[in-house]
Amino acid sequence: MMNVKVSVIVPVYNVEAYLERCINSLIHQTMKEIQIILVDDGSTDKSAEICDAHAVRDSRILVVHKKNEGQGIARNHGLKNAIGEYVCFLDSDDYYELNTCEVLYKHLKETKADLCCFGYQIDDKDGNLVRRPLIRKKIYENREVTTDFILHYFGDLPEDENLRGFSSCMSVFRMSIIKENKLEFPSERKVLSEDTIFSLEFCKHAKVVATVPQVFYHYCQNAESFSQGYRKDKFEKTKILYDILKKYAKEFKVEAQTEVRLAMLIWVNLMACLKQEARRITEFGRKEILKRVKEMCNDEMIQKELPKLRKTSLPLQQKLLLFCVTNKLSRLAMEIAYIRAKIKL
Repeated sequence: MMNVKVSVIVPVYNVEAYLERCINSLIHQTMKEIQIILVDDGSTDKSAEICDAHAVRDSRILVVHKKNEGQGIARNHGLKNAIGEYVCFLDSDDYYELNTCEVLYKHLKETKADLCCFGYQIDDKDGNLVRRPLIRKKIYENREVTTDFILHYFGDLPEDENLRGFSSCMSVFRMSIIKENKLEFPSERKVLSEDTIFSLEFCKHAKVVATVPQVFYHYCQNAESFSQGYRKDKFEKTKILYDILKKYAKEFKVEAQTEVRLAMLIWVNLMACLKQEARRITEFGRKEILKRVKEMCNDEMIQKELPKLRKTSLPLQQKLLLFCVTNKLSRLAMEIAYIRAKIKL
């Protein structure tokens, strides 16, 4: 294989409808010196066959077949086989712009960055633009990495923000730091937002971090994907993530700076939890769903953290829902969540 500049790791699980689009966005990259690692995580549809067929045609593609263990573990298998100077992660139902690797590699070399986070947009199932979060161009050096940049991993601020909602998928990492420090992803089956933990561990060793606003990543909404599907344990895992991030905040000495961010992270996840429960009202009935909503509204963490939010920075419909939650008006909170779910707010 040629000198590999960038390895791209793609966990693959039952995505035959989207996989060709994802792979094509890689094999047609303007930079040819890339390694494409397709990790078949025990797919039961035709995904494995699609991966193998592409590997026959393109020597840059390596296919790893393994039993199903989830996205985080699949990425770790990819890392074991990655030989690029830098590595990035692409979900198999998403895709890259064709100049992604070339432009980002050039920027990494120019800035001598260990990590580069870049712009992305959210597309609906028909490929239409839903949202393009804000990413501002900046360089963080030395202590700025752990006093300023890492704050974004603890959640967004309610008001204007330099970086919105980026993850390991919207990032390129220096491979040597991962190898030397034996960094791995935890399993998302045990920890919510496993890529946040991976990125925080990486930032302990990074000297320079760059952010660029240019959109390279297309995050495609897919009702069948792991992130979009119903997860009964989502609320409990939100609480576990909160405890983990509190420990990281103490370790990095950014407890004061992350207080509101953590409250916002809890709020965003709670809204998602309420919405996924509200979608099940037709199937299970309001009485059954209300029990679950009441448990969340009465939760000690919710009642302790959400009052810290700067309510003036929230949209009106969120303010109303927040008022219901913090005042334990569970039935009204459920009905608002039901309306928001129906109109896709």
